[in-house]
Amino acid sequence: MKVSSLLILHRWAEAAVPARELVRGRPRPDDKSRRALDDLASGRALAGVALARGGFTEEARALLDLAKEPIEKDRATGASNPFSRYAYALVTFGRGLVAPDRLEQQRIFTAVLAEITSMAAEPQKLRSVRELRTAVEQELARLGGAD
Repeated sequence: MKVSSLLILHRWAEAAVPARELVRGRPRPDDKSRRALDDLASGRALAGVALARGGFTEEARALLDLAKEPIEKDRATGASNPFSRYAYALVTFGRGLVAPDRLEQQRIFTAVLAEITSMAAEPQKLRSVRELRTAVEQELARLGGAD
């Protein structure tokens, strides 16, 4: 919650510390449940975005790579619930933040926006989804690619 709040407030550097704490010690050694692994992937994605926004590109890239595998595995098996779609959009957004060039960033952010807008109406009303959409639209505008 603290990481999300700091990201909303655009306090990137401050978000890095709680972002690192978010993924430290997850999952608990005794918890190998599906939920724990999903939480770990989502936490890594959120932490990766926070670190990317704070300028910690290599650290962000490493966390996003760790988050990407289980999230994309879920997607490949047909998971299309709002939570898995949001996690995919978040990790993909993070990968756009650390992409090496503007054209690749624009391509990635456009894909994330398409993922969000293709969600059902109810999930699009969730605060986390609305905030992610706003962030993606701001990045596209910064790059000159907003609709």
